[in-house]
Amino acid sequence: MEGRQLRSFGSAHEVPGSVVRGTLPLISNPAGHDLDVKVIIASGKHDGPTFLVTGNIHGDEVTGVVVVHRFIEMYV
Repeated sequence: MEGRQLRSFGSAHEVPGSVVRGTLPLISNPAGHDLDVKVIIASGKHDGPTFLVTGNIHGDEVTGVVVVHRFIEMYV
């Protein structure tokens, strides 16, 4: 796709017409463990509008993660 700039977030790299999963590193905690977030990039075959869906912005609101995964399963 000439002229299209592909996106990458952490280990997830956009592939037109597919869904890719990866992680985005955030920090290492005091115990030396890396903390990261899951990333899903769902990309259409053709150029078009772009939008961002997030979930679990607040640690105790876990339903957002379920909604994002259901959206991907149902519509992508």
